[in-house]
Amino acid sequence: MQSLGNDFVIIDRTQVDDQMIFDAGFVRKISNRNFGIGCDLVVLYKITDLKSDTVFVETSFFNSDGSEAEICGNAIRCIGVLMNRTKGCSNCIMRTTKQEYKIKIEDNNGNTSVYWDKKADIEKFDLSNIHLFQDEKEKVEIINAYKVSVGNPHLVLFLKSMPEIEVIKEIGAKLEKYHIFPNKTNVEFAVVSSDGSIIELRVFERGVGLTLGCGSGAMAVAVAAEKYGIISGKKINIHQLGGNLEVDFLNNGDYVQIGKAEYVFSGNIDIKIPFSLSNTDEKNHPKITIYTDGACSGNPGSGGWGAVLINGNEIKEISGGESDTTNNRMELTAVIRALENTLSTSEIELYTDSQYVKDGITKWIKNWLKNDWKNSQKQSVKNKELWERLLELSSDRKITWNWVRGHAGNKFNEQVDTLARKACSKFSET
Repeated sequence: MQSLGNDFVIIDRTQVDDQMIFDAGFVRKISNRNFGIGCDLVVLYKITDLKSDTVFVETSFFNSDGSEAEICGNAIRCIGVLMNRTKGCSNCIMRTTKQEYKIKIEDNNGNTSVYWDKKADIEKFDLSNIHLFQDEKEKVEIINAYKVSVGNPHLVLFLKSMPEIEVIKEIGAKLEKYHIFPNKTNVEFAVVSSDGSIIELRVFERGVGLTLGCGSGAMAVAVAAEKYGIISGKKINIHQLGGNLEVDFLNNGDYVQIGKAEYVFSGNIDIKIPFSLSNTDEKNHPKITIYTDGACSGNPGSGGWGAVLINGNEIKEISGGESDTTNNRMELTAVIRALENTLSTSEIELYTDSQYVKDGITKWIKNWLKNDWKNSQKQSVKNKELWERLLELSSDRKITWNWVRGHAGNKFNEQVDTLARKACSKFSET
């Protein structure tokens, strides 16, 4: 589903095997636009009750980097539209671990009202202690700044004019993780129209990056603007890259956010339960040994990869291939697919006969990142998207990287070599 271009993979928790663990690695895989479905956030929901025209739903939200979010304003509207579509209810009470929201479907076009009955915490913020702005003075002209909580944290910056997108990304990335925000923060860049009726908004979302729209960010900006007299009246329109939201201020001090949400598609995804947990330590860290190999006929040409995962007495083989690839890509893919079959808490002893893979992930990648994915010859690093995925998977797991000489009699190295060559032959035939 999507709202203002903020897109979500929404999963019914009751349809998932009880053994499935929704860890950060799983969320990152689902969110990845190259290796998964692709989204800004993953939303899990469970219907707890249904009374007349009202459905009660428990939800949890996960950013694309795997971190859990307290709330997501655009996703709330999507939940309301989903309940209307699947249960025929025009009213929904959505609960998180800390808050409750009333959602009302206004019409068949996806216009949805969300009632926020929790008062926002707002305080004026002094930017003088954030040193990065000493170097950014010429890029942004800040009028005022506020720390706002509407269930999740925001740093709202009211500006004279909207900076370029690259400047927003640069400053947003620095402020999101600045040390005075222990749980990180969303960063809002807001410009108010001369008549005070419209706010132009860009949001750098915590754990996601610059998004086309942000519901809680729009709310944070609106309530700060209303409290400090930056706008007048009881209604404000928030314009974002993905569309517009309206915020109405009620006489009792509550506020309503009105905007569209859309159902995009539904389907099934094969969620693989990570490799056996039988051989674990007292902290539930699976101890797994992995052997990987890749093969290619022609280089470039048809290719295959293979991996063996060993957990105590359990052994699992996996393999696959591509019709047009290279040997290095197959070597990388073998490791990536193997790690995707493990929990992010796993302790892994990994063996590869590819110096390219071992040296790349343990030595070269540090300089690639420092030099904006340029190698020592100042050329673009090949297979960047695979290296990024491997770095992502290895950041959570405790991995010991080992090089083993190929075709030297090692039982499991020979086994993965056979798997890779069989897969290569299969794709050669196609």
